[in-house]
Amino acid sequence: QAEIDARVNINADSLTWDVTEAEVNTAPLRNSTMSGDIGSGAWITSTSITSGTASFGYNSTGGNPAPSYFHKATSAANKVADIIFFTNQSFNYTLGIPGKVILAWDYEAFGNSIATTGNQINITLFRPDGTTSVLDSVTFSSSVSWTRRIISIGVNNFTQNGTYVIQLRSRLLTAAKGTSNFVQVQFDNVFLNFTHYQLSVEHNSTIS
Repeated sequence: QAEIDARVNINADSLTWDVTEAEVNTAPLRNSTMSGDIGSGAWITSTSITSGTASFGYNSTGGNPAPSYFHKATSAANKVADIIFFTNQSFNYTLGIPGKVILAWDYEAFGNSIATTGNQINITLFRPDGTTSVLDSVTFSSSVSWTRRIISIGVNNFTQNGTYVIQLRSRLLTAAKGTSNFVQVQFDNVFLNFTHYQLSVEHNSTIS
């Protein structure tokens, strides 16, 4: 504090100064609670299907709490399911390197035929220059009840200005063929929270 007073007291008026640091928080993702928005906040899904049938979308009856967003892989009559789902949302970021970034997300996994290996969920970030980073990853070989993940993200992921994409990626594999066999994951409460720090400098006394 003494150094700050000396540096800003250029008029030699013996005033002292109050310096405060305030957090400024932003959360650029839209529709984080999966409420079924089909406009600008929608999550957009594509698939890569090796075998089986893919279904996906908003689930009004399941969530933490409901609604949520689901990926479901169902076996074919003569093949197990092997499907990759990509659910994307883009956001614009131009605020410079943040002080800290927190990723928080919930997931659930279930099914009547979950392969013992290969089932995986990644949360991936695409930066404006096309480079990518996997921010978080989980694997599962049996049902998982609703689980919340909170991850501190390296701030150097956000050195660029422009359009970023957050991707919910899952690879789902069933254990047995037959059209009644499936594996499903659900997502909810997906937030990417940025914190910046704003300095405020003020006199703590007045000139008489």
